[in-house]
Amino acid sequence: MKKIYPAIFTREDDGRYDVFFPDLQGCNTYGENIEHAALMAAEALGLYIESLIDHNMTIPIATNIETINKTLAANEFTSLIIAEIEASA
Repeated sequence: MKKIYPAIFTREDDGRYDVFFPDLQGCNTYGENIEHAALMAAEALGLYIESLIDHNMTIPIATNIETINKTLAANEFTSLIIAEIEASA
């Protein structure tokens, strides 16, 4: 199964990117550059959703990306991240 969530990418002064998912409390990561951050975000999302499933917890509904875009700082942008969740999960 695939899950898609909006993530907020924040460019730091040192050039790396912090990433967090506003709908998934505690689901965050970072990357040394934009490509690395996107890959790490997909991995973090997949692991987070798999953990929710393993613990029989509710999977939150994703917020509309346009709603999130209204709240961004100058050094932030949103992107939809897709994660493939293992079929056994």
